[in-house]
Amino acid sequence: MKPAKELNSFATFYFYLQGTGSLLGWQAVLTTLDFFSEKFPFAEVNFVFPLPIFIANLLFCPFMPQISKLMSLNVRVSGMHCIMIVILAALPIIALTMSNQIGFGITMVVLFCLGIVNTVQTASCAGLAANFPGVYMSQLVAGYGLAGLLANAIRALCLVVFTSQDSAIASIAVFFGFACFFTLMGAIVHLQFVKSEYCQYYMMKSSEGHIEYAEGEVDSSSFTRSGQELNSQLAFDRNADGASDIGYTSDGTVTPLIPQAKPDTFFSIWKEVALFSVLLVLNYIQTFMLFPGVSFMRMLSGMSPAWSVLILLTSFNIMDFVAKIMSGYRHHYNKYSVIGMLLFRFLFFATFIILARNSLAGFLTSDIWAVVNIGLFGGLNGYLTGALFTMGPEVVQGKKKETAGFIMQLSLYTGIIAGSFLALTLSKVNQ
Repeated sequence: MKPAKELNSFATFYFYLQGTGSLLGWQAVLTTLDFFSEKFPFAEVNFVFPLPIFIANLLFCPFMPQISKLMSLNVRVSGMHCIMIVILAALPIIALTMSNQIGFGITMVVLFCLGIVNTVQTASCAGLAANFPGVYMSQLVAGYGLAGLLANAIRALCLVVFTSQDSAIASIAVFFGFACFFTLMGAIVHLQFVKSEYCQYYMMKSSEGHIEYAEGEVDSSSFTRSGQELNSQLAFDRNADGASDIGYTSDGTVTPLIPQAKPDTFFSIWKEVALFSVLLVLNYIQTFMLFPGVSFMRMLSGMSPAWSVLILLTSFNIMDFVAKIMSGYRHHYNKYSVIGMLLFRFLFFATFIILARNSLAGFLTSDIWAVVNIGLFGGLNGYLTGALFTMGPEVVQGKKKETAGFIMQLSLYTGIIAGSFLALTLSKVNQ
């Protein structure tokens, strides 16, 4: 197959779309937290809704190498999209028909299922992107931010069109309907992309885990097209005179003189990307300790909770999205600049707590600063996410790149769940 040297517009569209579809389910829930808070007033929805999703993420992502062997790529992407459509349709129906403890419990179970589906689909896309040029990983991650912007735009349109209290149900139905439509589009486009020559080239390139012999022979039979090792086979280089590099013990047993390399494991590959994995965990601990719980404690003056949350969330998502696009310019950052930005983000603990307590007069508690502050916070989150997702797979080669993509996705989930639990320590910070 002819090498694909140029960037491909269809691939760009695909990775943006899959990034959007990866987080659209979560963004749909996040954008309508005011709706679920109204239906379940007895629960701290802002704090507890993320937990079942991210617990599922954390539990299932470590098993992605095994899951990828049991399910084809099409099932892991398009199939999961289809299941997500069913879940997105069920969530508002449950809240509308069972606004009680039982309904809340069922909703938490459904959110856990959403987390499982999200894990398989998102990690599979990250593993796929790791085999392509690095710019596509930043585009996939930028799609995560685009999911938030898309959800915000649709939610704003629904709030403008459906203004009366009686039309609130129609607003939610239209919103989740749009989310289902874009999710379905992601499933269809994936099936077309994997058939493209451009995708086939990089998928075949990633599976070239063959062993070369001195005579120039190639044995690639022990690898599948996805780059996963099918079985362990011994192969020994031949000397120039045709003699085998083997030895014989005193009892006549054949022993290879060249030691066989140990097979790569999830943990051995993690050790190679450990720095970027740990930094990504820390980045998302920072983010989810403050977002959405603490960051939404400060409502904007003179606005309904729905509009206040929407404006703050849009500020976060715009900056997050733009920064993820900027992370595609690889020469602008290295591991030292990333560490510096990560340390700088700790200052936001002070700024968000000041806003939440609203005990000071002046700019630091103003509506303008509330919008700017969350935007800056989102921008640094997006830039660090894109940079770390790009740098992680760079340090490994060949078939290990897919697993490196799984590992970076697991690191993101680990940071999110750790941050979400730690956020409970700040749940009373405004009192």
